[in-house]
Amino acid sequence: DRPGKIFALMAGAQYVKTSFFAVWDADTYYPPSYLKRANKAYSKKTNRPAAVMATSLKNSSVSLKNIIRILKIQFLSRCYTSECHAGGYAETFNTLLYKQVGGFDDKIWPYMFEDHEIVQRLLKTGSVVYPLGLWCVVSNRRCDRSKITWTKTEKRIYRYTPFFLKDWFFYSFLAPRFEKRGLNIVELRKQPWKDNS
Repeated sequence: DRPGKIFALMAGAQYVKTSFFAVWDADTYYPPSYLKRANKAYSKKTNRPAAVMATSLKNSSVSLKNIIRILKIQFLSRCYTSECHAGGYAETFNTLLYKQVGGFDDKIWPYMFEDHEIVQRLLKTGSVVYPLGLWCVVSNRRCDRSKITWTKTEKRIYRYTPFFLKDWFFYSFLAPRFEKRGLNIVELRKQPWKDNS
């Protein structure tokens, strides 16, 4: 009875019986091999991940731009292992570990970037990996994201905050800033940023 993606995820996760599950957005394209590639990453006997993430692309063509994007995510995910490099549309989870950390929950994190916050909790239980061949194509969803994003300073602090201080970053530093700017999931449902022209 509560509208919004996080509430849909909270409701749906209660019924997951499989060892792993994927979050799919209706306006995102997933290639036929998507689940097979994700499952292969989970099936590795060593270092079984808590989550497997896809690289988001603007289209499915084999282009220099897409190759650069894929290589960039491969580089960043290896250099900055305590941050999230995928949006919520490109995330799959180890069900047991997802539930162990509390899953998506508006009582834990009622703000935007819930996909980044849950990764921070999952990293306490295991690794998060970005397989080379796992990708999806996202649509252009908003006319103007400038009012619903974090600042360059917040992004830098997120990247360079050591993992043992990531709880401080989210719950003591970022949460009050998001609250002040109205970047909670209830306010975002109102879509004040949408261009109706």
